Amino acid sequence: IGIAPGQPAVEAEALAENAQRSGRVARGAVFIDEDTDADREGLRELADRCRILTPLVGCSDAEFPGSLLLDLTGCAASARPPRELAEAIRQSFEPSGLQGRIVLAPGIHAAWALACLLPFETRRFARGFPLPGIPPDCAERATEQSGRQDEPPPSTDAHFLPHPRWPLLATRDWPTARRLLTELPIAALRLDPKTEAILEELGLITIGTLLEMPRTELRRRMGKQLVERLQTLMGERPEIFPALPERPDFTETQQWDFPVVERSALQTHLRHALDRVVERLRAAGQTTDRYRIELFLDNGETACIPIELAAPTLAPSRIHRVLALKLETIRPPAGVQGLKVSAPETRPIREEMRGLFAQLPASDEHSLRDLADELVGRLGPTAVCRFVPADTHVPEKAYRPVDLLGDVLLPTLEQNVAPSERSTDPEASPPPLRPLIIYPSPLPMVVIQYDHQDRPLRFRCRRRRFVAMAWSSEESLQAEWWTETPIDRRYFRLQTADGRCLWVFRSGSKWFLHGEFA
Repeated sequence: IGIAPGQPAVEAEALAENAQRSGRVARGAVFIDEDTDADREGLRELADRCRILTPLVGCSDAEFPGSLLLDLTGCAASARPPRELAEAIRQSFEPSGLQGRIVLAPGIHAAWALACLLPFETRRFARGFPLPGIPPDCAERATEQSGRQDEPPPSTDAHFLPHPRWPLLATRDWPTARRLLTELPIAALRLDPKTEAILEELGLITIGTLLEMPRTELRRRMGKQLVERLQTLMGERPEIFPALPERPDFTETQQWDFPVVERSALQTHLRHALDRVVERLRAAGQTTDRYRIELFLDNGETACIPIELAAPTLAPSRIHRVLALKLETIRPPAGVQGLKVSAPETRPIREEMRGLFAQLPASDEHSLRDLADELVGRLGPTAVCRFVPADTHVPEKAYRPVDLLGDVLLPTLEQNVAPSERSTDPEASPPPLRPLIIYPSPLPMVVIQYDHQDRPLRFRCRRRRFVAMAWSSEESLQAEWWTETPIDRRYFRLQTADGRCLWVFRSGSKWFLHGEFA
């Protein structure tokens, strides 16, 4: 429908709407915010799937990552026919619903350029862009049978295997690859935009036109980077493969000949497995607050036990304590034939792991951590938290929950004031700007009677009647300009006849109760 990477979002939305309106697509497109880091992490997971073919797997260093690089040199996969190799790659990726292009080339940059910039439509190969080694009649037959997996006749130069989701182009020698590269645009060199613009103004828009120019002249006029990129693309300069290191395996698996039935014996095995995982984490400089235990039962089922801590730790005593709490709440329906302990999410170890309160003694801080671990182990990580300020003017959204013993510790207002400036007289302290109790959403007030300033004198809220005695501390709050829903409120502190101090506001002609002071 015409949507391509790097296109403005407004233009892409218009193309998607036109395609849906014309019936070319059944459903509309879904647009989500760009997350380059998440894209790279997704490529990293896909790269791990390819290690069954070769241990050397890498990702392209482009601005928008979207390519995987596999070095098959010396691997058994390099000797397999292109059809079998393509099928192995498809089986790795198709369960995820992905589609792409597969290119086998003698060089890293050549493979990337052919995969990203060479048109893969079979009709284009048949008309005006023939592949070396494939007769035109074979290409025409491939055009007519583009939905089939039929492999063209054997060729020593190149193979093109049409496929609706994963087409493959294989060229194993440099002469054939160079003939294909000459038709690519200069974007295959990945130059800076300024250099590309100059080359286009000079009419040098393809790799072939650049190859016709003397190298010395190109170096003198455009710099050595252009010549070096051109030499690397054409296989005339050594390449460095950007291999990704293998992910460390923080997993411990045990299998036994006879099932374990006793809870004490199972707890002993789990402790030993957790200790081994902790040792691997410490050796890799990583820590975690989540451990996952899988129990393989002799009836074929699998029982999962999450170990959740209040803060990242490698202390076996804290982990064992939470493990004991978890084992008290479960009873496997059958004997345990094996187990697997893993750390699915890790983070680097910090030199100093600060506690919740910086001025607590070490013994009190450890007691607080132990208490937090027990609460998290029994109630879950979302039930035990603390609140930190959020960057918004809307009171009900001004705080957000975080881990009770998380890494981020925000200093309190008292810690930011110098000791000499702190007042010991409670009467000298200003009244709090925010109430101790703030309701998740404002409560509507039913006004029974107004005073002479058009403020509620008698009103009802939450099935209770109130009588206003004094008003003070008027404050205007507005939502940020970029929010979709505009908010304009005037807040007041209201003293009632029964001694309550309420926080109310007016929005338009309506009044709301939003909090209560202590």
